[in-house]
Parts: sequence; C-alpha cells; structure tokens
Amino acid sequence: RQGSKKPFASNGHTMRLPEYWQLKWLYFNAFLHNAGTGRFITLWYKNGCGFTIAQVGTILATARTGDLFFTPFWSGLADKTQQGRLILLSLQLAHMLIFLSLPLSVYLTSADHQWLPFMQPNNRFLILWVTVAVWSAFRGPCNPLRDALALAALGKEKAKWGQQRLYGAVSWGIAHAILGLSMDYGGFAVLFILFTLSGVMLSFTQVACLPASTSESRQAVDLLAGLKQLVVQPHVGIFFLNLLTIGACFSLVESLLFLRMDELHASNFLCGLSVVVTVVFELPIMYWSEVFIRRLGVAGMVIVGQAAWIVRAIGYTMVPSAWWYLLLEPLHGITYGLVWCAGVHYCSLPEIWPEGLEATAQGLLTLAHFGLGPVLGTSLGGLVMDKWGADTMYRGAAIVCLMSLLLYTFSALVNGDLYSPFHRYAVIKKGASDFHLTDTRRKGEAAVTPLPLKHTRHTDRSPLSSVGSSTCDHTPSEGKGLSPVSSMPEVLGKQEVAGERDWEGEQLIVGGCEDSC
Repeated sequence: RQGSKKPFASNGHTMRLPEYWQLKWLYFNAFLHNAGTGRFITLWYKNGCGFTIAQVGTILATARTGDLFFTPFWSGLADKTQQGRLILLSLQLAHMLIFLSLPLSVYLTSADHQWLPFMQPNNRFLILWVTVAVWSAFRGPCNPLRDALALAALGKEKAKWGQQRLYGAVSWGIAHAILGLSMDYGGFAVLFILFTLSGVMLSFTQVACLPASTSESRQAVDLLAGLKQLVVQPHVGIFFLNLLTIGACFSLVESLLFLRMDELHASNFLCGLSVVVTVVFELPIMYWSEVFIRRLGVAGMVIVGQAAWIVRAIGYTMVPSAWWYLLLEPLHGITYGLVWCAGVHYCSLPEIWPEGLEATAQGLLTLAHFGLGPVLGTSLGGLVMDKWGADTMYRGAAIVCLMSLLLYTFSALVNGDLYSPFHRYAVIKKGASDFHLTDTRRKGEAAVTPLPLKHTRHTDRSPLSSVGSSTCDHTPSEGKGLSPVSSMPEVLGKQEVAGERDWEGEQLIVGGCEDSC
C-alpha cells in the first residue's frame, strides 16, 4: 500500500513510510542473504577448504553453469502453475540446506573425521564440486522469481522497480562491511551464521510482502529466433559478443579479486570496505541512468564503461598495496552501472527486436553477461591466476577487453550508433555548394524549412541513432522542428535540409533549441 501511515504513540502525529517500503525491505533482506554466498565465499574455498585457485575458479564456474540450465525450468514451472511464491520459498529452503552442508562436507573429509570410506581428504574437491552443482540448481532461479513477483506487486508502476532494487545494493555493501570486520575476529563461521539468519528472515519477508503469483504469464523466450537476429543483424551480434566479453572480465573482479587481495595480505575488513566503495559509486549512476542514456546513448555508455574496466584491471597490476585498490573500486560503478543499463535499454528497442522477442532479448542479455561470460571468466581466469599469477591474468584480460572494445567501437561507428554527448548542434561535413539554405529559426525552435536542394543526401542510418535523444519542450510534435539529435537522421536521410549557414565551404550546422532542454 502506497504512503502507509503509522501514528506515533506519544503525540498523535503520523509518519509517512516510504512508498512500497515492503519491497524495499524485501530487497534489503535478499541481498543481505546473498552476501553470505558473495565475494567472501571465494576466500573460504581457498583458505577454509584448502583448494587451489584453479579449483576455486572451477567451482565458481560450476555454480554459474547450474544457473543457466535450471533457471528456465523453474521459471517456466512458476508461470505454468501460477504458484511463484510457493516455488520461491521451496527453492529458498532447499538451497539454504544444501549450502549449509558444505562446511559439514569439509568437516567429514578432514583427517580426523573419516566416517565413510569415500569421505577422504583427497576426495574433498569432488564432493564439494557435486554439492555446489546441486546447490546452484535451487539457488539460481531465486532472484529471477523474486524479481517477477516484485514487479507483479508494483502493478502498473513497474517503472519504479529500480527504486526498490537500489536498497539491495545498499544492503550488499553494508553486509560485506560487517562480514569483513566480523570475520577478522570470528573466522568463516560468521559467513554461515549471517547466511542462515538472513535466510530465515528473508523467508518470512517474502511471505508477507510478495503476491502468491504474478497473475499473468510472462512472455515466452524463443532462443532460436533471438539467435537469428544476431546473424541477420551483424552489429547486434557484435554487441552481444562484447557484452559476453565484459561479463567474463567482470567476473575476474567479482569472483577472484579477494584472492588477489589475500595474496597481498589484506585483512577481511579491507576486502569488505572495497565493496562498500563500489556500491557508493554504483548507486548514483544507476539512479541517473536515464540521463546517461539520453546523453551518451547505448554505444557511448558501453564504451565508457568498458574503458573504465580496462583502466581498473591495469591498475590492479601496478599498485604496491591492497589499500590502493580503494582508489580503483569507484570505477566499478561506471562499468556496471553504464554497461548493464545500456544493455537492458538496448534489448527493449523495437527497432532492433521485432514484436514478441522482447523477453528473448533480455534472456540473451542475461545469458551472455551473467551466464556464459562469467563461466568462461572464472574457469579460465582461475587457471591463469593459479599458473602465472594475478598480474598476468588481469593484464591479459585487459588486452582481450580492449580488442573487444575496438571491434565494438568500429561496428558502432559503421552502423551510426555513436554521436557526440554535447549535441546542442549536430555538425555535418559537407560542401557549401551542395546545399541551398536559409535560416527560418524562431526563438526556441530548430530551423528546419524544406527547400529545393541540388542533392538529396540518402544515408543508411541505424535505429540507434535516435537512442537516448533528448526531448525538447519547444519542438513541435508535427515534425516542423527538430530535437537536437532524434530528428537529425530522418531529415538528413529522407528529407531536404535547411539550417543555419555558418561555414566557408566546410560545415553545415543544423540548429537545435536555443534553451537547454
């Protein structure tokens, strides 16, 4: 219920709770619970279980692989039965019990507690690997199901989902700070205590705050049709290949950075503090993502975010102490915030994805960026780090990421997806003799008056040229005026152009609004 009010007992005044506070509390609990299986779990695999870095990478990749295979099954079952909340609670209980069996497996395979013949220390990795594979089958679908039910609870105000999700990022940072400080004194037991207590609290919260079902079937995912789009439109395939590469590189930080900090003798508190720094800089970028989409467009956001990751990875190999990592972690917000928001926006464009493939596009995005990418990143990254060291791993990943960035930038330039973020005026290089121009600008309106031209310039413009275009209050809706960017491709490609003459044979400037929009 929006704007819920609770009276103060003392003076009778009322206090207005935040809108949809139940969902905010839900996501706060959910990511508090997820922190128990977050970045610190890699340190437990290495120091608590005695695994090599290559083995840690294999286990982490296995967890991601389970997500890919089993999430569609459980999501489809929830849609078919319309019992999403019941299925979510069942999965929640199952994955909690299986995860808590991991330390028990370590205990039973120790040299002093060999109760069964196959529970030998040299079989520990195999036993935990199988356990993690089974665990991932129940853990993976929890977040997507929770998101679907939360969107159903929002009803017609689904656009406000991001505001609720921000509270999850807040608790993610707080949880890692608390875990880091507590684990310096209490060891890895604190990790499992937080996981258990927050899991119980989350279960009750989901019962109280989520509807029983989504009340509507979600759009089916047609994977083959989506893959066809990647072939028919090569620039779309390059975009997803680049997102897969970024996902692989990103997993080297999310999953393996704490192992590198451990090699530099960083405390658990410092590890947790680094996560707090990433969250602090991630929140504003996520909150104002719409502004970045308008100013940079999809291609610009991806390029800036990817470049930030390259700088971050190279920086890891150059600093002498783990404390210097705190200066690099703000780049996380730029990478994750810009790239993920750009990807979600790209997959919602009707110019790219025909009607009926919207869910398929989002599914492919999740598959590439959070599925196949991290599987490749954690498995190969663990092997490289174990054999040649973290510096070699991050430098090699930076080179691969740079090559992917150059390929995507070239594709975006060829396809016309890039434009200047300072687009008060759109500038076109053209000979003066090719155009006959006149200025008919009124105050606050773009100068666009079709006049006879010697040539009509035809260009093959991409649908993404209009992505992120700003809307001007002064621009007529009938098409007689131009917004600074969005109308430019149509005018240049199909119509005749008139604008403000300001060159000596070189530049044509088509004016935008006089007032800032």
